[in-house]
This record gives sequence, C-alpha cells and structure tokens, in this order.
Amino acid sequence: MPIDRKDAPTAPPPKATLAVWIRMLARIANNTARSLKGSASLALKPKGAKAPCPPVHLSDLPEDKRTFHHWNESFPMTHGLEPVTLVHIGKCGGTSIRRSFVEAGIDVHELHMRKAPLDAARRYVVWVRDPIKRFISAFNHSKSITQFDITGMAPGTATLENCPAPMRIETKIKTGHAYPGEYEYLMAQFETANDLAEALYGPSLKRRLLAHLLMRMPDEHMNKGIGWHLHNGAWVDVYKDNIAAVGRVETFDADFAAMIEDMQLGRDVPLKHTRMHKANLETALSEAAITNLKRFYRNTDYKALETLKRHGFLE
Repeated sequence: MPIDRKDAPTAPPPKATLAVWIRMLARIANNTARSLKGSASLALKPKGAKAPCPPVHLSDLPEDKRTFHHWNESFPMTHGLEPVTLVHIGKCGGTSIRRSFVEAGIDVHELHMRKAPLDAARRYVVWVRDPIKRFISAFNHSKSITQFDITGMAPGTATLENCPAPMRIETKIKTGHAYPGEYEYLMAQFETANDLAEALYGPSLKRRLLAHLLMRMPDEHMNKGIGWHLHNGAWVDVYKDNIAAVGRVETFDADFAAMIEDMQLGRDVPLKHTRMHKANLETALSEAAITNLKRFYRNTDYKALETLKRHGFLE
C-alpha cells in the first residue's frame, strides 16, 4: 500500500550563482547539439523490415538478465523479448508497461530518457499522450520530487509504492538534492504547471526566459517529450515498418490488450497499472496557459503525433 507522506521542501532552493547559470546553459547547449546530431544521422539511415519478436527462453538469457532488479525490487525473469524495444516517453504510462512485462517474467529492452536508436533490426513499442496532459504530469512529477519529505528514510528504502521516483529519492536521501542545482533553481521559480505555461509567452521577459530554460533542461520529462524521443516525427517516417505497436494513455487498457495479442507471445501479460505516490498538486490550466503550450509543442510533440496519425498508428 502507498505510504501517506507529507510533501515538504527539505532544503532551501539553490541560488542563481554564476556557476549555476554556466552549468545550465552548457547542459542545454549540449542537449540541443546531441538532438541535432541524432536528427542528421536519422536522415541517412535506410528503412528496415519488421523483425520477428519470439520470446527468448530463460536458458537463452545472460546470467545478469535472469533477475530484473529495479525500483529496489527483484523479479525473476523467464523470457526475454529481443529485439523488441519499449520507447518509454516520460509520463506516458511506460512504467506500467514495463512493470507488467517484468511481473510476467518477461524482460523487454527499454529506452527511457534516451532517444530511440537508429536501428533497423529492432521492433518498437511506443506509448503517447495528449501533450498538454503530459506536460502537467511532467511538471508535477518534478515538483513532487523536489518537495518530497525524506525525513526518516534510509538508503535503499525508496520504491514505487512510497515515493514518486525511487532513483531520484535515493539521490535525495544521500545528497539532500534530487536534481542538479540549476534544475532545482528553475523549478523553484514556478509554483504550478499553470505558472510555468503562462510564463512561456507572458509579458515578463525574465519569466519568459526562465520558463524556456526550464522547458529545455535535459533532466526530466518536460524537455524529453514525444517530439524529443521521435525526432519530431522524422523517426516515425524512417522506421514506421519497425513499429510493432503504438498506444495511448487515454485508451490504455484496450491498446495494451491489443499489443499483447498482436505480439503472439503465447502467454498472458496482465496489465499492472503502477500507482506511484502522488502529491496533491494543482492541475488546472488557464486558457492562456493552454494556448502557450499548443504553441510551444506545435513543431515537436504535435508534429510527432500528426506523423503517427499519417502512418495509421493513431486515429
């Protein structure tokens, strides 16, 4: 059962020192350069044919793959799904999908906070979500982590049941901070998702700058959204024949069931919705905030979704 914990700041937000600004701008520049390099390489890759996805039996798995250890929990593995890759776009239900396979004893390769590789020999599973709802969830996810009260928690005790992100909370237990100082500084400038969205194209130039910097920081899911993972749709154009399934958070159960049936695994994989600790944070957006987000994601998340629709993966 989830532990009912009170969320509260454990340390004052970092100050905007020159070193913080230098690290912030350097990391944004590096993230942008890597994205551009990946997009350039993508255009040169040939289209690939669909690869089969038979389960790999336990005897075929390497020793280090026969037990899956994550979230401070261990699960015995009996099958693998190679060469299938789950493109785990943040706040699109990827943890539930991953955990469903893991609890069924099936190991499936996962890409999280990393772009889909340029690999024509693999099959891919992609889950998406309305970009505005995904943004709210992404902001609140980061905010809940920065505000999470770690009082009395020892290293190795964070799980999906008692905190919003075990790896981040483990870092916070050990160091006092879940994120680099520059990211926590930016997060501290906006109380709610609505505040951030309104600031994106608001009247204050300073707030607008801070908002755009935060949206481009590579630490969490606000930056690494649908468009980021799918090269704003270009990856779909190249690897459409390798996409095994595309699902939506809005129709999660039906899409998951259809995916399992299409994979012809010869075994059941019950859907395990992962209900992580959730803080009671504001989710409402003003009309101005919604308009700003549609503008911000126009050539990224929305473009990727339109590409998926054009190829028949979404209605």
